[in-house]
Amino acid sequence: MGRRKACPSCGSFTLRPWGGSRMKCSGCQGAFLRHELVSTEYVPTKRRNKSTRKVSDVQERWNAKKAGGRTTIASGQTPVDKGDWKIPGVVRGEDKGTSKKSYSLKKTDLDKLIRQATGDEIPVFSIEFMEEGVSRAHTLRSQFRVIPAAWFDPLLQDYLFVKRLREEEPEVYNALREEYS
Repeated sequence: MGRRKACPSCGSFTLRPWGGSRMKCSGCQGAFLRHELVSTEYVPTKRRNKSTRKVSDVQERWNAKKAGGRTTIASGQTPVDKGDWKIPGVVRGEDKGTSKKSYSLKKTDLDKLIRQATGDEIPVFSIEFMEEGVSRAHTLRSQFRVIPAAWFDPLLQDYLFVKRLREEEPEVYNALREEYS
């Protein structure tokens, strides 16, 4: 990765200026003149964070396709079209992904999405927990959707109705499914 100055005593790269032309090592707490430092090959211990734009694009396209919608231009950064993906007049989605063990969801993010949803659009906030920054959009166990309670109750009732219809009237269910697919 390149050469860097290191502590001649312990080999640490964590050096900081100390007292004019001296450098102090954070590892062994020794102080050395700049010309006493040794030049060694530096190999970073942590992988450098790469841009998540490509991963976000994959996530947005997958979510839009799965919902039967389309992605918005520039992930909603234009004044005309907001959100990451949408089904016009039905759903407006915002996607976030993280490779960490937790995600801090803020009310301001939800309020922003609710403002962007027009008319009767359902605002859907998607959170994906990725492994090593790789989108696993195809494994739904790593994705979660946040929707307002006002939308959850009717969606749950519709789901229960469709489930009952599928069990009690399979031919009606299959005919309706073919018609609306």
